[in-house]
Amino acid sequence: MTNKPYYLTILSLFFAAAVNAQSLTVSGGTVSLANNTMLYTPGLSVTSGTFECAGHLIIDGSLTGSANIDLASTANLDLRQDAEFVFSDDASFWALDLANTARVIVQPGKSIELEGSIVHNSSENIELRADATNGYSMLKNSGPYSGSGTGRVMQQQNLNAGWIMIAAPMTNTTAGFFGDVGATGPGHTVNTQNLFSWDGSNYVNVVDNNSTITPGRGYFGFVGQYGFRGTVGVHDFTGVPNLSVSPSLNFATAGNDVVIEGDPTATEGWNLIANPFTCALDFSLLTRTNVDNAFYVFNNSKSGGAGYESYASGGISHPEIAPLQSFWVKASAASPSLGTLSMATHGTTSASPNHLRTVSFDRLVLRTHVAQDTAINDYTVVSFVDDNTTMGYDGAWDAYKMANTGSIPNIYSTHSDGAAMAINAIPYGPGYSDKMTVPISFRASQQGESFRISFDDSYMLNTYAVYLEDKLEKTFTDLNAQDYSFVNDTSMSARFVLHFRAGALSIDEPESLSRTNTGLHAWIFAGQAHINSRIAGDVQLSVFDMSGKQLQSGQMNVSAGGRYEWPLRQDLAAGVYLLRIHTSLGTQSIKFNK
Repeated sequence: MTNKPYYLTILSLFFAAAVNAQSLTVSGGTVSLANNTMLYTPGLSVTSGTFECAGHLIIDGSLTGSANIDLASTANLDLRQDAEFVFSDDASFWALDLANTARVIVQPGKSIELEGSIVHNSSENIELRADATNGYSMLKNSGPYSGSGTGRVMQQQNLNAGWIMIAAPMTNTTAGFFGDVGATGPGHTVNTQNLFSWDGSNYVNVVDNNSTITPGRGYFGFVGQYGFRGTVGVHDFTGVPNLSVSPSLNFATAGNDVVIEGDPTATEGWNLIANPFTCALDFSLLTRTNVDNAFYVFNNSKSGGAGYESYASGGISHPEIAPLQSFWVKASAASPSLGTLSMATHGTTSASPNHLRTVSFDRLVLRTHVAQDTAINDYTVVSFVDDNTTMGYDGAWDAYKMANTGSIPNIYSTHSDGAAMAINAIPYGPGYSDKMTVPISFRASQQGESFRISFDDSYMLNTYAVYLEDKLEKTFTDLNAQDYSFVNDTSMSARFVLHFRAGALSIDEPESLSRTNTGLHAWIFAGQAHINSRIAGDVQLSVFDMSGKQLQSGQMNVSAGGRYEWPLRQDLAAGVYLLRIHTSLGTQSIKFNK
């Protein structure tokens, strides 16, 4: 080893052999430490420029300006004495060794990844900091974690008031990890209940700080007065990080505490589990046995109330789950399992990880909101996935609708068996020539309140004609051309029908008939005449070309309140036609394109 007994002030230098420097200052240039090369220095200061490390950097003392230190994937960072390393950028390197009073700080919104190991012999913590603006920081460690020091990994998270989903990313086995649980805490009594787990059927109260908690199990906890955290804001959670966890799942039947829209048989198999790591968990990487490919996270801070954010393969969300976050999954049969969750295999620090499927498909997204307040909103997804999907529930693609509360509306599609879906994948796509209809339900607590439904086409890869039928008002709206506004009637939730067909919108141009003239409301869609009748009696229908030649005629008997379809000739050439409808009240014509 080359000994350098004096201080070095470096403008630009490359170390390719072992160096022992009494002190090293980088100012305005670049200093590079090659792979398999070791640099020992009691003090390192990077005032400007960059220190590039691909080898083994040992700092036995002060460290300043670490934002200008670039660690390669082969780098070993060995901190001793009073060294404090602050990561102000994302970093990925080989190994971290902390001794004496060394400390590592990861700034909010940043992350570090290690492929080798962490040896933690320091009395100070690895601090994963959070704030109210930049979010939280993460640590992904793919190797072992060991050490005899009293320091731990301290992970922060910004908690808002009310009931939240919470999880333990550490190996702690008592509820004191979370804070002041149940009877433990200022002002708490034996009757205080502020943290619950879920046993598959009911919520289970966690009594006090001495109660056992299980890594991989999810919890609901209260933040606020007499909560497990008495105040909102950034809080610390400290311990030895989990590296692998095998969550326990069951196939029990839930009570009434989990609110599912529609089909009551959807109450089987709900499990509240957790991301057990100090980095995000990528749900798409998990091995699922008898577990649906969807998860649900409770959000108590939605504008207007509280509700769930859902992910499924057919949806529009990302599959990552934040650290300190618990979530629901649904088992589809007995003996469900997610196998063993490994931080190295299933953890991620990516801000935008890949979706579960690499297949591209169209996702028809309907959004709804209070007419005067766009912040109070909800959405539902109908995905066109021609990959062994059905018109019923598909565990690999769909997600059930978990109800919003307060003033937040609920919009969802429904299956024929009554199941309500937040994400509904169906066998359809641009190669299909037939039309498709999907029932859409809407539910909100505000009787007489005005709402709006819109079609968000930003997730569509192909062009489709999309219409929304309002069965109450007997209207038919082209959602490609305009949003639909309506007044909520709490007595009718199964109110809408979504009609769509592949192809350009100009193929179908519906024109409404005046009810006062004919007693009907009619339109053309996907090669059929659709009729909503307010009268009873015979209806005469005829199709003419623009020269006046009659090409088709027919008759049907209608009842008041009835809905009917009359197929048009399939061999009509491309062009413009008239559909003439005659009732006892009058005659009207509808122009349409073929």
